[in-house]
Amino acid sequence: MKVLYIHLGGDHVAGSERSLLDVLSLSRGCVQAHVLCNAQAMADAVRQAGHQATLCREMEELSPWTDPPWRIAGLSAGVRAGLACADRFGPDLLHANNLWVNQIAQPVALMRRRRVVVHVRAKTIRSGRELSLVRLADHVIAISRSVAEPILAMRWRRGGLSVIHDPICLDQGGGDAQATAEPERIGPLRLAAAGRLSAEKGFDRCIRLLAWLRERGLEAELTVYGDGPERGVLEGLSRTLGVATSVRWAGFRKDLSARLAGADVLLVSSHREGLGRVIVEAAMVGTAAISVDVDGTGEAIEDGRTGLLVGDLESLEWREAILELLCDRDRLARMGRRAREFCRREFDPAASARATLEVYRRLVH
Repeated sequence: MKVLYIHLGGDHVAGSERSLLDVLSLSRGCVQAHVLCNAQAMADAVRQAGHQATLCREMEELSPWTDPPWRIAGLSAGVRAGLACADRFGPDLLHANNLWVNQIAQPVALMRRRRVVVHVRAKTIRSGRELSLVRLADHVIAISRSVAEPILAMRWRRGGLSVIHDPICLDQGGGDAQATAEPERIGPLRLAAAGRLSAEKGFDRCIRLLAWLRERGLEAELTVYGDGPERGVLEGLSRTLGVATSVRWAGFRKDLSARLAGADVLLVSSHREGLGRVIVEAAMVGTAAISVDVDGTGEAIEDGRTGLLVGDLESLEWREAILELLCDRDRLARMGRRAREFCRREFDPAASARATLEVYRRLVH
């Protein structure tokens, strides 16, 4: 089966980029893929995985983090590139790897008479344009039940809706959950946070929490994996709060899984999160998470058993609960072991790949 994937992402292979690469890895032998994308790093990674890729940098104009996000130049360039890919590759169907790029996938599919699968990764559908992009799809894949809720509320009838968790193959991240040993519980408490350094990820909350914990006498250090437009602001905040020497900026890492295995706990501070891939990735190497309870994060954590869900990271009530947990490293270790068991059971990557392939087969046949 030939699938033309259209992907819009950042300059690094992380998050949705890694999810797509994991799908391609697990579908090898069943899917022949061509990926149209906007970033050189993603195009290179796709080719290294043995698939075809076409780079269209102008698609970046459609990015949700540009202002305004809907620009005609990027759209027209993306559609032209999509039509050229479809003519060369001859796909059986198209897969838009996030909602915004259905702007490109839909006209290509209509003109080449193909069907479209759209991945929806965020719960909030904020505009009439986004609603129409969902309604035009032949099938929607939501990454969590939380993301699926507003789509179900639309009483949408055109196509099907599946909830399929993103598969996570740890060998691409440089680690193996089964081979990872627990970190020694000595020295400063090792906190980790990971993701694109953008305002919606709320990394300032992690830095403020670290400062408060150290004021309370807890010896703790924070390693931040990722990069993005807010890095300078966050570095300045760490200096202002007097914790600059306790924060390490590690950038994006291909071996993120192995790095998370060395942490005592993962902090997730996002203002919105479709599911929280990094929560699952950390859990699979035995690291529990403390996360703001937002959108789909509650589907990746059994509160109090495999991690801790909190209302926020700012209020004294929640900070006291976090401090109590962080002072008990044995409890954190037990949570990490249970998190690993939970995520192996609930987030089986092979099952996610099979479910995605079944969607493809139903649309093509």
